Amino acid sequence: MGRLLTLALGMAMAAAPAQLDAASALSIKNYRQVYSAMSTVTGVPKTNPVVSNYYNQAFRRLSETGSVGSVSGPLLLTTTILASRFCTEFIKAEAVLPKDQRKAHQMVAFDQTQAALTTDVLTSVLNNYGMLFWGRTP
Repeated sequence: MGRLLTLALGMAMAAAPAQLDAASALSIKNYRQVYSAMSTVTGVPKTNPVVSNYYNQAFRRLSETGSVGSVSGPLLLTTTILASRFCTEFIKAEAVLPKDQRKAHQMVAFDQTQAALTTDVLTSVLNNYGMLFWGRTP
């Protein structure tokens, strides 16, 4: 599960930049948008106590307005920790589903050791996360 979480966090942090036209203003997601986007992508409800407890005590370190100037070390750390909470709950939820009902882990045998995470399995998970987060494979 540790390797999957590391993979998930890496995917979340490496999102491709959006295409901007000349009239667009640069911005980042504000604290409400970050929370909603993570919930939508993972399917983990915002009411999940693991994510909501952290969010409720940490959201003030996220951007209030979405201004690029609000990017800071605490914002990045808070976003990473919040993403890890969502990803952990997402992986737990997927682990109990039949393989054909999973969004990202169809090839993962959660009842086996990490040795079962072959290159083919990890590539499949990476591609599935790419589709969830970016709408395309990496």
